[in-house]
Amino acid sequence: MSPLGFAKLSDPRTFKDAHEEWIEYEIHGNRLADHRRLLYRAMRHDSSFYSIVYEASEDQFEALLTDAHSIASSVQAVIEAPARRPAVRRVAR
Repeated sequence: MSPLGFAKLSDPRTFKDAHEEWIEYEIHGNRLADHRRLLYRAMRHDSSFYSIVYEASEDQFEALLTDAHSIASSVQAVIEAPARRPAVRRVAR
C-alpha cells in the first residue's frame, strides 16, 4: 500500500471453513495522477500462506473484478487438489 498516495483501506472481509481462512481488503489510492484500486487477498490453507494482489485503474476495476475472483478461485482449486505425479515403475534386472 505504501506506493499509493493517500491510500484508503476498506474494512476486511473474511471467509473461513475447515481447511482455509481468507482475508480480503480493497485499497483505493493514486499513482501520481492515476486513480488505482487494489484487491488484496491472503489465504491460509492448512499451514501455508498465499496472497494474491490485483490492481487496476479506478474505472476498470469493477469490470475486471470477476476475473480477479476467478483467478483466486482457480489458485484455491490447485492448492486443494495438486496434480498427481505418475507412479514410477522400476524394472528388476
